[in-house]
Amino acid sequence: MRKSLMITVSILLIFVIVNIGQAQISFPNSGTLASPGSTLNSWLADDIAESMYSHLTATDGGSQTWDATTVDFIQENTGTVIEASSAPQIGSFPDANFVVRTINLATEEDTVWSYTEWLPMEVTEWGTAIRSSRAGEVIFKYDESTPLYPFPMAFNDEWTTAREGIREFTPQFVENVFDTITYAVDGWGTITYEGNTVDCLRLSFVKRTTTQQVIGGIPMPGTTIETEGAEFFGEDFEFLLNVNKSGPSGFESYSASAFGGFVGSATDVSEINPGTLPEGFELSQNYPNPFNPVTEIEFSLPKSTDVRLTVYNMLGQKVTTLVDQRLDAGIYSVDWDGSNDAGSPVSSGVYFYRLSVGEFSEARKMLLLK
Repeated sequence: MRKSLMITVSILLIFVIVNIGQAQISFPNSGTLASPGSTLNSWLADDIAESMYSHLTATDGGSQTWDATTVDFIQENTGTVIEASSAPQIGSFPDANFVVRTINLATEEDTVWSYTEWLPMEVTEWGTAIRSSRAGEVIFKYDESTPLYPFPMAFNDEWTTAREGIREFTPQFVENVFDTITYAVDGWGTITYEGNTVDCLRLSFVKRTTTQQVIGGIPMPGTTIETEGAEFFGEDFEFLLNVNKSGPSGFESYSASAFGGFVGSATDVSEINPGTLPEGFELSQNYPNPFNPVTEIEFSLPKSTDVRLTVYNMLGQKVTTLVDQRLDAGIYSVDWDGSNDAGSPVSSGVYFYRLSVGEFSEARKMLLLK
């Protein structure tokens, strides 16, 4: 269908141009910033086929059709946008105005805070703070960086991002990090995952990272790693998919990552009777119970707080995380459709769901019958 569409808003918002007879999009600025409490889940495919990598990266130009449906994604992290001013270690990242907290779903202990400066005409990464059950707290910050993504951005644009940073494990053990990323906006078209087809721009990149360990003040010889791949962005500068190739010649490995908005669906949390203020925390029995295929879980919050609602099997293994975000005081409900984090249906049986809010924790039992 031939069409011409232009949406113009203020400098803090996005407009997208769809050219007549084309699906090409461009980014005049960085888009709308996600608000605190927004969920940004991430998905990972550790090992994708070389043929899939080639399909997504080989051909340049316009009117491309990419299909990533056969990539087997597993949800790796659950992420929540938080207020930058309240983020831990924010003093180490004074320019950051956008912070995402992600929790590793495998361990439920390792937490990463990512610090970004999100401005209308550029996006700059300033580093991360990591809290790990194995390594303790690790701070990685860039002392110098050019923008990761400059705007406006359109097909055929090219630029290089250069950064210098330090990763501090202990005062006596640090790593100096120097990297450059060369970007080229070399393709546009559509990308599909399981029937979800989106207009997009493709950004091909080559990243070269040199790491030098410093132990007790003594610098060690540096090592350099080169990776290459492509990133796909949809309208409003929405991140869709990333593919990487790394490793020496003959021993390459291929991986992919994505946000849940493209490869999965975020759980909808609905507020019941807005304006009602509960007297205390409460987790209600799911209804219906037993159920097939969907059940509703209701919970109450007397104050604004970070909320996690998780489903476990009889062995205590996590099945899925239904809620992991900050919510205002109120009564909420969320549906579970009997699927795990990968979107696959689980078998009939007894399951437990647990509400964790600060020091409050409560669990209930439910029965899935098929």
